[in-house]
Amino acid sequence: MARMKKKGALSRRRTATSRAATVARRKGVVVVGGGEDRISDLPDDLLRLVLRRLDTRTALATAALSRRWASLCRGLDALDFLVSDVLPPRYHRCRDHLLLHHPHATKGIDGDGVKVVAGRYERLAMRKMAVSIDSFLDAAPDDDDPDRRRRITRLRLEFIVNHHSDSINRLIATAIDAWGVKDLEILAGTPAHQLRPLDRLHIFPHQGICSDPRSSTLTSLTLANCTIPPLQGFQALRILVLQHLPSSTRPADYESVFTSCTQLRVLHLKSCMFDGALRVNAPCSSIEQLVFDHCGGGLIILYALPKLEEMAVVQTCVWFQRGSMPCLKRLNLIFRYKHDHHSTSMPWGMNLMQIAEYTPEITELFLEFTGRGAATMDAPPSSPLPSLPNLRKLVVVVPSSWDVSWPRLLLEVAPCLEILHVHVAACEDEPRGEISWRRCESRHRKLKELGMSGFEGTGRQVYFVNFVMEVSLALKSVSLCKYAGVYWDYDIVREDRRWSSEDRADVLKQIGERVSCTDIPVQLVRE
Repeated sequence: MARMKKKGALSRRRTATSRAATVARRKGVVVVGGGEDRISDLPDDLLRLVLRRLDTRTALATAALSRRWASLCRGLDALDFLVSDVLPPRYHRCRDHLLLHHPHATKGIDGDGVKVVAGRYERLAMRKMAVSIDSFLDAAPDDDDPDRRRRITRLRLEFIVNHHSDSINRLIATAIDAWGVKDLEILAGTPAHQLRPLDRLHIFPHQGICSDPRSSTLTSLTLANCTIPPLQGFQALRILVLQHLPSSTRPADYESVFTSCTQLRVLHLKSCMFDGALRVNAPCSSIEQLVFDHCGGGLIILYALPKLEEMAVVQTCVWFQRGSMPCLKRLNLIFRYKHDHHSTSMPWGMNLMQIAEYTPEITELFLEFTGRGAATMDAPPSSPLPSLPNLRKLVVVVPSSWDVSWPRLLLEVAPCLEILHVHVAACEDEPRGEISWRRCESRHRKLKELGMSGFEGTGRQVYFVNFVMEVSLALKSVSLCKYAGVYWDYDIVREDRRWSSEDRADVLKQIGERVSCTDIPVQLVRE
């Protein structure tokens, strides 16, 4: 009898709890584990802040809790639809096996079998992702405010190219036309069985990525492994990044970006391939920042970019004409030689005479020539370099096999230079010949800071430091670092840890033979 009474009381409590949960759900309160969810008592603004800190997949799942949570999800201003969130860890292990370069990486493993398994995971993940996107787009609007539209500031899409492109294109068009997205990233991945070469791209509809580009608020667009869509009419578009395009992309497709998107301010081309010559002649362009990063297969010739202020060229064959960039202020040229490359001349696009003559208005210059077999300069040019009257900051990265004193060429033609940083990169090549310099009678009146990283106290390094200290009347700081490197902002890292007393005394003795170290403070730092 007592046992039956106990069961009856437990049943009544469960019934009461069920009724309370039903009432709570109707009121927009979530009930978990038989008790009231205190999270739902928080104000909407605080809950939106919590949702923004979650990944998109988890945040959108909370819409199933109640109408209130569904309404809160519609207030998210940044969405990330990533196929990597769906793919299992085993897929990534399979893909890692396929990406390894050395021949024995897959020893004992069936490479074709790995591709089949990886492809199966990709198809299943993309099917789930396409269903989720379609369900998300077909979801009914907020019942409390049916006229309210979703507003998205940023949308990021990461997917694998396959036959589910219609769902992807539908989401992109909706985000631009209806949601007013401003920052859009479309990152299309290559299927596992086509990792190399990149020969399968995501294709947009022939009319473009949206139906009404003139009314869009899109300001930043990133496309990876996608065909270049028509971009005419996007009046608000200011930043465009194109990356991982195959050599089948025509030079005319790239050229149209310069000529048709006259409102662009920033353009980055990363790992974009093409065959032949890419000629940039855009006198109406408003591009202020331009980056060519590992773009190969052909030659890029710049004829006219009248408003360009910053340009970076990394491992890319670029030529520019006289007067093609009259407003250029900052120039970064980076060339890293491969192990099998040997040359005795300056690399393309790195000719100092051309740089000084064609870019007289630059204020910051970054030059890097590194790698085995890097070209060298054994003697000054027969004719003096043109003047660089506005150059304020110079950063040079050279291999240890070079005569480190060659930046003296630029120092002598840059009367307003204030900062000079030299990084000596370790190199396995044997040291090349030394440059024979003429005696310098002039003095530099603006240089305030000299920094050298990779300093090992070699004869030419000490000579160059002595020379700069001798001819610079305004020099206030000299920093010599053994192992410090040059980071993205191109500044030498400074550390507080000092050299050993013996090393410090030896270096200061070598430097002090010609210039007193008490007049100019020499800072010796070591990582």
